[in-house]
Amino acid sequence: MKNKYRLSLTVITVLLLIAISIGASYGFWLVSKDQTSGNVLTALTCFEISTTGSTASLADDTLVPMSDQEGALTTPAVISATNNCSYPISYNILIHTVNKGAPINEAYMRFNLTGSKTVGPALLTSLSIIENYSSIHVADPILNTYVITTDSLNAGATKSYNFRAWIKEDNLTYTDVGGGLMVEGYDLMNKNFTAVITIEANSSL
Repeated sequence: MKNKYRLSLTVITVLLLIAISIGASYGFWLVSKDQTSGNVLTALTCFEISTTGSTASLADDTLVPMSDQEGALTTPAVISATNNCSYPISYNILIHTVNKGAPINEAYMRFNLTGSKTVGPALLTSLSIIENYSSIHVADPILNTYVITTDSLNAGATKSYNFRAWIKEDNLTYTDVGGGLMVEGYDLMNKNFTAVITIEANSSL
């Protein structure tokens, strides 16, 4: 009997460890389980989110000013969502800029979204902002949370998006560095842009 009890305890412990590790691996993403009506869904495990490709657009301390044409050719972060549920899912794709290191002035940041939906090229600060947003999925303090786009998925459908970000090329400020030397964009040097993308999903029943 004691051996059976120990075996059961061991199995439960292993299952808990597996569940914790799976939860940690998806910690980068946010899936809200609240319907717009306020009811709580028991689970949204049938709604899958994944990323592929480069995340250089989202965390890069060597960004340089470039045109929209050049920015559109940079390697994107690819975001995919699959609805394996038996009902439609509506969701927001959010980008959280975080206070890490020496953050760049967000007014200089441009972005575009292509794929299943196209947004931009536009200034990041032109997006709708969610005030006082907090998330346990973002380790660093959040500076701002922007709504990149709102979309929906029918049951069994998949959508993918390509997100790119870069520093605008025009209207950079000139800084007096002494000796009569004026440098364009000097105040952007040694700054970084760090952000986390999350998907906030709701049942659209």
